[in-house]
Amino acid sequence: MMKYKLLIIIMILFSFININGQIIVHKNDILDDLVAKHTRLTAKPNSFFGYTIQLGAFSGNYSKSKAEALMYEVINNISNIPVNIVFDSPYYKVMAGAYIDKYEARYDYEYIRKTYPQAIIVPYFINVKNLIIK
Repeated sequence: MMKYKLLIIIMILFSFININGQIIVHKNDILDDLVAKHTRLTAKPNSFFGYTIQLGAFSGNYSKSKAEALMYEVINNISNIPVNIVFDSPYYKVMAGAYIDKYEARYDYEYIRKTYPQAIIVPYFINVKNLIIK
C-alpha cells in the first residue's frame, strides 16, 4: 500500500514539472502546398461509382500501342459509344461508355459483345461529363 502512495505522489510531482513548457511548431509552406495539391488531384467531386464496359486490358511491351489499336478499331466499328484508354498500373484498359448501373450498361454490352466477345461490364468511377443516360 505504501508503494502505491509513493507512486501516486511521484506522479503528481512529475506532472507539475513541465507546467510552463512551450511547444514550438515550425510551419513548412512547401509541405502545405504539397498536401493541398495532393488533395486537389485525388478529389473526385465530379465522379461517382458506376459501370463501364471493358474491351481489353494490356500489360507488358507495346501495351499502350495495343490498347490504342483496339480503341481505334472499336471507334471505327461502334461509333455511337464513347471509347477511351485508362492507365491502371500495370494495365492499359480500353473502356467504352459510362453507366449509372449494370442494367443501363447491359444494352450496349449486348451490342458490343457481338463484335468483341471478350468485353465485360466492370465497376468504375464515372466522370459526370462522360455519363450516358438512356
